[in-house]
Amino acid sequence: VPTQISITGGGSYSINGLPRTTAVGTVVNGDIVDVQMQSSTSFGTVAVTTLTVGGYSAGYSIETLAADTHPDAFAFVPVFGAAPSTRQSSNEITIAGINTSTPISVIGGTYQIDGGPWIFGDGSIQPGSRIRVATVTTAAEMSEASVTIGDVSARFQALTVIGDATPQAFSFTSANGFPLLGQISEPMTISGLSGAARIEITGGQFSLDGGPFTSSTGIAHNGNVLRLLLTAGPMLNDVRMATVTVGGFVTTWTLTTSAPEDRLTDYLRFPDSRAAPVNSDVVTPPMPINGINVPVPISINAPYTYSLNGGAFTGAPGTARAGDILQLKVTTGPEYGRAYSLDITIGNGTINWPVKTVSSPTRPNRFTLSSASASAGALVLPGSVQFTDPVVVTNSAGPTAVLVTGGQYSVNGGPYSSAAGTVAEGDRIVVRFVMPQTFATSFAVNLRLANVSSSLTVTTTVDPVANTPATVAGSAANYVLRSDAVIPLRAFVFNPTDWQPSDRRAVYIDWSGGGWARGGLPGTRSRYWATDQGMVVISPDQRVNDRFGTYAYVHADDARLVVRWAQENAAQLGIDPTRIVVTGTSSGGGNAVWASLLEPPVTTSYRNNPLFRVGAVVLRSGVSSTAPDAQLAQSQLDRFGKFVDDISPERGIDGQLSPYLIFHADGDVVFAETANLRLCTTIRSLGRVCDFINEPGLGHDWPSAPGKTDESRAQELEFLQRIGILPSVR
Repeated sequence: VPTQISITGGGSYSINGLPRTTAVGTVVNGDIVDVQMQSSTSFGTVAVTTLTVGGYSAGYSIETLAADTHPDAFAFVPVFGAAPSTRQSSNEITIAGINTSTPISVIGGTYQIDGGPWIFGDGSIQPGSRIRVATVTTAAEMSEASVTIGDVSARFQALTVIGDATPQAFSFTSANGFPLLGQISEPMTISGLSGAARIEITGGQFSLDGGPFTSSTGIAHNGNVLRLLLTAGPMLNDVRMATVTVGGFVTTWTLTTSAPEDRLTDYLRFPDSRAAPVNSDVVTPPMPINGINVPVPISINAPYTYSLNGGAFTGAPGTARAGDILQLKVTTGPEYGRAYSLDITIGNGTINWPVKTVSSPTRPNRFTLSSASASAGALVLPGSVQFTDPVVVTNSAGPTAVLVTGGQYSVNGGPYSSAAGTVAEGDRIVVRFVMPQTFATSFAVNLRLANVSSSLTVTTTVDPVANTPATVAGSAANYVLRSDAVIPLRAFVFNPTDWQPSDRRAVYIDWSGGGWARGGLPGTRSRYWATDQGMVVISPDQRVNDRFGTYAYVHADDARLVVRWAQENAAQLGIDPTRIVVTGTSSGGGNAVWASLLEPPVTTSYRNNPLFRVGAVVLRSGVSSTAPDAQLAQSQLDRFGKFVDDISPERGIDGQLSPYLIFHADGDVVFAETANLRLCTTIRSLGRVCDFINEPGLGHDWPSAPGKTDESRAQELEFLQRIGILPSVR
């Protein structure tokens, strides 16, 4: 029967796309209602509006970002050869990483914000502001001003000498390095200086006394411990050299690339070209060839052509090297609706690029009906309302008939209708439909424009209750982390046989893989670290798509929640909250990266931020990036929806990151090894620990290869002992 609908808490609602209202109204079965609300004007605040239909109510909440007064690291270039008793000002830098007004103070000088007056006292700085620092030199060799913004400080130093003092000679031993991985030299202690010395580097970066690596000019003193960082070239036997100058002394360090031969490229993702124009050249964007480390043959099927490094397009076989920039070209003919299939073979891999011309010059172009509410192939909740991506009418000569079967359509944001109608060139059509109320049930909707149509089939999730165990064999207990879904989200805890509540044991939090789409339950690895190494193991269930109907980005919040929950309940769990290892395989590795970050990813609640850093991170084929250049398959990227770039796990890496151990196979075509090499190099450049272990000749599932389980456990065990996580009981 028609039923009353109302809203409280400051929001408004709309029925079937009609104007929004706050007034009491009525709805009937099949009506589609959405709610809108303004977020709070304060940071870290949740606003809630409640919609009531008959006797049932549901809340819609919006949480604003937490205030962030922790800026990205910043530095000032020192001044050399300044006259005594003169005012020296620094280079201007732009402050990033904060989102609100942040305190600023200075010792030993003054500061200037956005070109304004010079300030002695404390103040505040806004996001994106520019700053300079100044100090007055004295008769002493060096004067400095130290500026603090939030909880990050940097010094600006001015020297009355030119920094040409010469230290005692030293040299670095030539080394070998894995392709594209940053390698750190042995340490050298600077001695023999008569005063401060200018230090500069070309071809690499340097670090003093364990600080972050930099390529900027700095100041060296007696007793400083100097290290260099070089990134190995992509090809075997590539030689790279860093030249470091300390005062009047110059030395070099040479790094030669060495690794098992690799002839398989990283995955190449070509653009969708299913509506190409006729009689035209269709060319891919420039794409780098990564993953190989030796020259490999490249060939293409006739009559198609390719180009390397901006050269002429050719169909002749050639040779490709890592770092080459590849483009492909298809020349279409006059036929409408013709399919072209290009195969490019590079080394040991062949990749297909399909191209198809538009369907006709006199009827609407072909289109593909795709979901805007879920990623391609994803499962959705029973009874949920689904929407398609907009379909733009193109190539329409006049009014075009439109009809939807199985749902309703809206034209240019207007009301939804199921009646036949007409559309015109440039109109945007969105289809919506309601899923069946049963589990594991498929439903199809069809959109027809004139005589061109497309169907979309979506399937509901499996029964989560039937497919999610409430207990797991061998676990000592399970705890509910979230209770706001059809089933509670649990964490399963495995204890050693001699565990006592009064213990303060090391912790192993382990996420399984499955592309954030399936799986999520604990495996044998959990039991090993508990029974053999005496750790308390926490194996969280995950809000995977096939049981929860979720997008992948919810895992970032859940991963951080697990760590915070463990830290808050350390006494009950018998654990040392400072010795937590977060680890995962494939997509589970992405969860581990999110859990290790100081700054919360964009889709996470600040209420679930860990209280402090985890002790270590271990990745096995871990998906540490969803950025476009990580070359993850599009089907994986689609699982993050509109947040795919913003939530990329490696975006939050900072200079206080926990020690990392990364395992990856050079034959991985699911997630390119190159992305994790880049991650490890970044971590090392920040002066933090990152061990990288290449699994030669294997693919994404290398942990299941014969002997690899025991071998990788031994390597992980050595790492955890070296950084002080193990032994579990102290």
